[in-house]
Amino acid sequence: LFRSMPTVNVADVQKEADHIAKQVRLLDNLLQSANWTTELIES
Repeated sequence: LFRSMPTVNVADVQKEADHIAKQVRLLDNLLQSANWTTELIES
């Protein structure tokens, strides 16, 4: 009746998610910085 479910360590998964979110924020900051400091070439 009940299926066996693999267990996960919630704290470990949350820590990994937090780390990935931090990396995404840092990348977003770099992209925004590049957008503000790059001049467009007008043709």
